[in-house]
Amino acid sequence: MNHILHVERENKNSEHVMIIKTVLTKNFNSIIITFDKKNMLFYIQIGNERVLMYPSEFGELIDILETVYKTVRKRYLPFRTDS
Repeated sequence: MNHILHVERENKNSEHVMIIKTVLTKNFNSIIITFDKKNMLFYIQIGNERVLMYPSEFGELIDILETVYKTVRKRYLPFRTDS
């Protein structure tokens, strides 16, 4: 069974917001990514925790997450399908 994240986008004057909901959490504890257009900063919120990041840090985080995913996929999930 394929699972697809549900993404909602809001483009406001002061910020661009993406709300990402997962299948496993049944839409609770969404991941909210906000880009503050005025201050040029990212906010990432998961549950009650919120982290403020510079754009360069956000880009580095994305690179790290991609590396982690590729490593885990190669080592532990080569023949497994998401269920």
